[in-house]
Amino acid sequence: MDNFSRGLRNYGTPLGFGGANGLFAIIQRKHMETYGTRIQDLGRISVDQRKSAQHNEAALLRGPMSIDDYINARMIADPLRLYDCVLPCAGAEAVVVTTLDRASPGKGVRVVTGYERHNHPKMEIAPLRGGWETFASKLYADAGYGPGDMDFVQLYDDYPIMVAIQFEDLGFCAKGEVSKFLADNSFHFNGSVPLNTGGGQLSCGQAGIAGGLLSVTEAVRQLRGEAGGRQVEKATRGLVAGYGMVGYGHGLSASSIILETSR
Repeated sequence: MDNFSRGLRNYGTPLGFGGANGLFAIIQRKHMETYGTRIQDLGRISVDQRKSAQHNEAALLRGPMSIDDYINARMIADPLRLYDCVLPCAGAEAVVVTTLDRASPGKGVRVVTGYERHNHPKMEIAPLRGGWETFASKLYADAGYGPGDMDFVQLYDDYPIMVAIQFEDLGFCAKGEVSKFLADNSFHFNGSVPLNTGGGQLSCGQAGIAGGLLSVTEAVRQLRGEAGGRQVEKATRGLVAGYGMVGYGHGLSASSIILETSR
């Protein structure tokens, strides 16, 4: 990770690269201008995840937030505002991977299927796709059910615009129609599409490269019925997606797995 970061700095600093906020601001602006994506709809992601975070004692940010708070927050890198940006923090996550027969009775969680894509798309600056679209159909075919059958989704949320792109690329809505999808649904833990039910990185913080496992640990808690006040009712399956190592205009890795309870 240190070598990756050093290489990116050596490449970008002479060109005036201002870090991840600047890069994702360009991606969001491009998405808005290409598809008419609206700020207030993207804000639903941050606001609804914060509602879930209020039931998570491990979340760093648990105070209430309204859509007006989101829209009126100070600008960081136009059009990104304060509550679009993930908060760096210290932390760690862990899960135990073993055979189902060794899991405690009623506590096993099964990996149904999973795919990943690397260095995609090539030679495209500020891409509006991340690689999930290359394997989404295979992911659902393996599982035997589709995006509408998920009890919750845990998506990589360094910025709301990347959550929006994952919703598109993973088939929850058509490309370019995510603004309507966001406006028509609710995303807190008991909403129509439970999203990042522990608050996600936008409320819990991003513990460096450990941030990607936050979605997995939250999914396991949900499927084991151990999520406390943010428990999704009768949760039996969920989708987890990851994204990372962003440099040179695109991410070097995108992934997704489907998990379900073994009960």
